[in-house]
Amino acid sequence: MISAWGIAEWFNAGEAALWLVVAVACAVNSRRAVGARRPLALIAAIAFALFAGSDLVEISTGAWWSPWWLLAWKTACVAMLLGCGVAWWRSRRRQSDA
Repeated sequence: MISAWGIAEWFNAGEAALWLVVAVACAVNSRRAVGARRPLALIAAIAFALFAGSDLVEISTGAWWSPWWLLAWKTACVAMLLGCGVAWWRSRRRQSDA
């Protein structure tokens, strides 16, 4: 029940909302992106949306590390986002070398 939520639950709900906003921004950006950045922005949007979902699940579990599959879920999302960040950085670097 929402009225019984404590600070941690509200914080996770706020985090989920923030990640969803970032996911929407990445999705909008993917529509305007060109070349290799288009699928990269779309993958980032999906990863942020999935991460938001993991925060919503965390509200009911009470911990990001338990159960084990929630930790695996969050780890996969972070790995996707790190991969997107590295690919984006490399594409910018290639662009500045050209």
